[in-house]
Amino acid sequence: MFDILRDREWYRTEGFNELACNFVKDESYRKSSEKLNRVRREEAKGGTPTRTLANIVEIEGVKIASKIEEKVEDILIENEFTKEGIPKDIERSYGIKIEDVAIDTAEVKSACESYNKKVEKGFEIKDMQCEKKYIKPKTATNISIDDVSVKKQVEHRKKDEKKDPKRVRNTVTHIENKNEKYYLNGESTAVVLKMIVAFLIHNRLINSFIEYFVDGERTLHNTIAEQFGWYKSYEIILDWYHLVKKCKEELSLALKGKTIRNKILDEITKYLWIGEIGLAKEVLSKIEINDIKSLEHIEKLIGYFERNEKNIPCYALRKELGLRNSSNKGEKANDMIVSKRQKHNGMSWSKCGSTSLATITTLNLNKELHRWFSCGKIDFKLVG
Repeated sequence: MFDILRDREWYRTEGFNELACNFVKDESYRKSSEKLNRVRREEAKGGTPTRTLANIVEIEGVKIASKIEEKVEDILIENEFTKEGIPKDIERSYGIKIEDVAIDTAEVKSACESYNKKVEKGFEIKDMQCEKKYIKPKTATNISIDDVSVKKQVEHRKKDEKKDPKRVRNTVTHIENKNEKYYLNGESTAVVLKMIVAFLIHNRLINSFIEYFVDGERTLHNTIAEQFGWYKSYEIILDWYHLVKKCKEELSLALKGKTIRNKILDEITKYLWIGEIGLAKEVLSKIEINDIKSLEHIEKLIGYFERNEKNIPCYALRKELGLRNSSNKGEKANDMIVSKRQKHNGMSWSKCGSTSLATITTLNLNKELHRWFSCGKIDFKLVG
């Protein structure tokens, strides 16, 4: 009837587990332990030690992750997908025709004309951008994926050994459809993408148009393209903030002084804002040799543009149409699930400890924490 306990371990009620996990998602284990013992009036007896509380969270996090993995695999198998999240019948078509969810051409052209009236000559949106298809905001499923890493805990280190630079990584995802959302957390992009496929199937979104909002990390783009190659209607959009940040970093290393850097940065970002990658590259190729201190970084930036060309849209027109240009919802999710709790001075984490705490926080954001402790089930559905 009961699980076998370890030495000096005691059985915990559902209420105790839920209370403990609610405290630790917002505060350190030490503060959570003090609060838990105060609520249960156990200060005089010693109550629940900090290390015990951390162990409870790790065990509970592993249980939740195991349950989610089990649910994901069941969904995939029932719908004739492999365990990796790829359909067994590669001939079957998944997705939706872009024409069925695209904004009307007349509306796109009107937005283009409206924008061009407001900008200086030479930086207008070209007709070519108006001919592309733009997805109606309430028909798309928006997915923001971002990696976050925290300092890895080192249990034993010799005196002469250098500090271990390794980090513990979590991949956090924010899924949004209409006015509903859901958060996912996993130890890698590949794991999370498999969860996304199962989630789309379970929520009847497998035939919607998907827009991925990501930063410029090459491995992330490659993994999405590799694992979603079978899907007919999705696109990857490079976050505008990260694009500008990359330009700043490379130009700072490439050019002599901030004056010339700011001048070139201003010019190329104006072209990138309207989706004109060719003109941005042309500006870089015409920089005076006397202003360059490292040609290598100029070439790196050009290579970055070429590698992400398909993922750099006309941001100006998207904004004019009321569409997203940013992956900030994914970064906000990262902050709530990992950074706010795990990135403080002096903190270091084991892989299990970091992922378990992030998993519990994710479950709380999805409004499933109480359900989990009540009946051990997870809905795995969008919430308002």
